[in-house]
Amino acid sequence: MSPKTTGILLFTILCFLSSVPLPLWATSAESDTLFTQGKILFETGQYEQAKEKFAQHLAEHPDDPLALFYLGKTEFDGVRSQQYFRSLLNRFPDHPLADDALFQIAQFWYAKGYYITAQQQFLRLLEQYPQSPLAARCQYYIGRILLALDKPARAEEQFQRLIQLYPDSVLAVYANCGLVDAYQLQEKYQEAISLGEFLLNRANCFKSHLLYTLAQCYRRVGERQKAEELLARISRECPQSYEATLVSSPAVGQKSTPDDSTANKTVLPPQPPADSSAQYYVQAGAFANIANATALHSRLAGDGFPVKLATKFSEQKLLYLVRVGPYKNRESAEKAAEEIRKAEAIPCLVKKVPSEPR
Repeated sequence: MSPKTTGILLFTILCFLSSVPLPLWATSAESDTLFTQGKILFETGQYEQAKEKFAQHLAEHPDDPLALFYLGKTEFDGVRSQQYFRSLLNRFPDHPLADDALFQIAQFWYAKGYYITAQQQFLRLLEQYPQSPLAARCQYYIGRILLALDKPARAEEQFQRLIQLYPDSVLAVYANCGLVDAYQLQEKYQEAISLGEFLLNRANCFKSHLLYTLAQCYRRVGERQKAEELLARISRECPQSYEATLVSSPAVGQKSTPDDSTANKTVLPPQPPADSSAQYYVQAGAFANIANATALHSRLAGDGFPVKLATKFSEQKLLYLVRVGPYKNRESAEKAAEEIRKAEAIPCLVKKVPSEPR
């Protein structure tokens, strides 16, 4: 090809590209001052101030999907947050953040305890965005939902599928821990014991939960001494965990293996006295199912967060709240919330400590 022909060809290509309409999100908001200010505030954990900047930017650029996404991330009102994410999905289904927006919607329903709706949204994400980096998380949440819906056999299949599809993912470890729960609920105690023992030194964030589950399984197969040893390990190695409160006798402080009448009862840990100087805490989830609340509690406690459970009634439903803190200032609470968001990919709210805690 001659230089003249090459030049004509390049000129033709450039003319063609300049005539092709770019997607709306290609006119990136990154160069916009308001959006840039919002991103800086967002990345430093100043979510309320960031929300104001994103809202101002959206008023000037109503067709910007990035602004919709970040408004959804910074809006602490769950219903309004969903509106932003749904708007992004409906108007820009091919945007690179569309799968993340759908994931946020699914997690909203999961945290509210509407497990069937959440499952539908996670399945929708897997169908519409099969290559999404969030696919493994969706598979894991579906397994947890099936456990919450008392379908351990299907949960077992789901966790096995996740392990086969993503063997090198950290979520494969989470899925194996889910398998232990699925085996126990199906009374497959030997399978639960075998896998649980294997995981004990490999899944530190689930350690207290695994020890407690293994203790119940050993008791079911008649090995009470082994069960007592595992319960003693909870008190010794995981003294701040939720499971430690389950095996402590409030009367004399003795440890005991849960018997048939108490093993499956929901027991919330006693709450520590409020720190008068503490002003804020992080609400990391509100669950209708105690198993999901305790699983998150165990993971956060394993990561070193000061975490506790609480309860409240909402719309005539009992919810189990996972609270982290308290913290003496909003900045510390916001920092913890951001760490939890990154680790768990869940919405977190920073709230003031009530004057009369529930």
